[in-house]
Amino acid sequence: MHTKKFYSTVGMYEYELEAKLLYEFNKNGAREVSYKSIVVSAENSCALHYSKNNSIVRNGDLVLIDAGCELDNYASDITRTFPANGKFSSCQLNLYEIVLEAQKAAIEKAIAGNNFRQPHEEALKIIVQGLIDEKILNGGLDEIIETEEYKNIFPHSTSHWIGIDVHDVGNLSIQIKWR
Repeated sequence: MHTKKFYSTVGMYEYELEAKLLYEFNKNGAREVSYKSIVVSAENSCALHYSKNNSIVRNGDLVLIDAGCELDNYASDITRTFPANGKFSSCQLNLYEIVLEAQKAAIEKAIAGNNFRQPHEEALKIIVQGLIDEKILNGGLDEIIETEEYKNIFPHSTSHWIGIDVHDVGNLSIQIKWR
């Protein structure tokens, strides 16, 4: 089994980690980014689309990277979270495992014949139930999903269309009535 040694980011500025990411994009032939990279730690990772990337990564922080590059005229977009020092706290690990379980369930629903929303809906159920189990949300699963109470914590979808542009419209495009 091949394992990659963990690279600690403790003590780095977020923009230094971003520079390493951009170096890897370029080294592998992707000379353009799909959008400005988001490389954040600690409380900065709670701000959707935060892009200052100017804080120092500290021991115990989680680092979130939301980045993409363009290669052969196609865009990419990926988000990953990891512990800066290589080791999750027990609370961080619990939440990470909820998200990982949701990701695996969503991937299982990403099959021919299912619609675009089915993977998200499956992931949403797992995330909301996990937040209930962790006592972060209170109430029943169906009620919280129906009232969208989770949106204070989880305000976005788990996916979007991607292709030539990082937010391609897929089959969600506006239907135009021709006269």
